[in-house]
Amino acid sequence: MRRASCEEIRIAAMTLADGERAALTAEEIREHLGGCAECRQEVAELEALSAVFTRQRRRASTEDVWPAISERLAEAAPAPQASPGQPRILPLALLLGAYKLVEFVPDTAWPLAVQFIPLAVALVWFLRARENPLRVEGELTMEGGQ
Repeated sequence: MRRASCEEIRIAAMTLADGERAALTAEEIREHLGGCAECRQEVAELEALSAVFTRQRRRASTEDVWPAISERLAEAAPAPQASPGQPRILPLALLLGAYKLVEFVPDTAWPLAVQFIPLAVALVWFLRARENPLRVEGELTMEGGQ
């Protein structure tokens, strides 16, 4: 049987101290610690540190922060309102849906130009409305007076 290194002994000792199953037996660890002062000191320090952490308790928060968060969310995100110049998207969706249904007609090989009709219709729709469908609206404001 090979001799375990100091690092393996320290890991196994702490694993046993945590109540887990270690790669080495308690007897192997005790035997090594009996002859290695450096490992004895390291394991003692780790056990002392573990005891400090075990005694610590998490403080429970009693403050309810949700009302303040909810209020800030309501202020930051007003209800979206459609502008009068905004294109009506529902007719476009219905038109493109109808086109897709026509494509399901069996035994019909559509030419490539016909397959670009949905793209052309959508492009004309948004150009006619003078609206960029990908435009992102919003204002950036700095808080804190800067």
